Parts: sequence; C-alpha cells; structure tokens
Amino acid sequence: MSGFRALLDANVLYPDVLRDLLVRLARHGVYRALWSEDILAEVGRALGENAAVSDIPRLLALMRAALPDAIVECYADLVATLTLPDPDDRHVLAAAIVSNAAVIVSCNERDFPAAALASYGLECQHPDTFLTHAYHYDAVAFTAAVREQRAAWRNPSVDVDALFDRYRTLGLAQVVALLEPHRSTL
Repeated sequence: MSGFRALLDANVLYPDVLRDLLVRLARHGVYRALWSEDILAEVGRALGENAAVSDIPRLLALMRAALPDAIVECYADLVATLTLPDPDDRHVLAAAIVSNAAVIVSCNERDFPAAALASYGLECQHPDTFLTHAYHYDAVAFTAAVREQRAAWRNPSVDVDALFDRYRTLGLAQVVALLEPHRSTL
C-alpha cells in the first residue's frame, strides 16, 4: 500500500460515484484514505437530504468496514487553534494535521487556502487533480479499480460512456481524458 496519505473532505464522499472510486483506489493500495467521525457525520447529514435515512448508517458502516484504518482520532484539541475562512472546516484541517496527511481532497479548494495549509506541509486538491496524480502513481491499479467499479454496477449496468458522463458531471474531466485510451478494457 502506498504511504501517501490523503484526508477526504465530506464533499468528495457524498457523491456515490466519487466515494466509490476513492474507496476502491485506497483498497487497491494507490493511497491511504483518511477521514474522521466528524467528516462521516457530515456525509450522513448531506445524504439525509436525498436518501432514505435508514440507508445512511448502513452506508457509513460499509465505509468503515472497507477502510478500517481510515479513521483519524485525537484532533479535537487542535480545532480551536486553527484559522480557516469557514470555521466549520477547522476539524478537517485538524484531522489532516494529526494524521500526517499530505493533501486534503475537497471540491471546495477556496475553503482551504494554500497560505493556511503551507505551514502544516499540506495542500488542498480538487478530486480531479488528486485522481490524476493517483493515476500517474499507479495506472494499472487505477484502471483495475475503475473496471471493478463499473463491474459492480449490475442493476442497472453502466457502460463506459455512461461512467465517463458521470465522472464529467463530477468535474473529473482530466480523469476521463486519462482513461479514454483504456476504454476497451474498462
């Protein structure tokens, strides 16, 4: 497994396609995924707006079981000492610092300005950027994870075009461009 550690913000764990890909890549050893119970609680609240509430505990339990070493703890005392544009995001930065993450993966890069992260040796990356780096780190494992993701969708099945459309909807244009040459094997 790669020692590269990435803390996943709630907004990248909310969309099912992105969450599934990020978890599969971590399970394939491309990187070490990290999150906290606070982040999972945010995911649960966001999902609660669009999903059957009874499904949420099951989903979060599946995430915990899939990556049991992803949970970051012991960061609460650090939260109050941090400064970010949105104080509600400080727990994410605190968890990243305590876990020695290299990056925070978030769709809201403006919430984690480079100046606020630099002194902790951190940077924030949009999922498209993060996944592009992950692809270049291990293209074989990356394409295997995508193939596995697509194969898991059987009811209904998803063809490559539909998968790529879902990725594009999530802002993963670079990822689609990298995967295009692998179309026939996905």
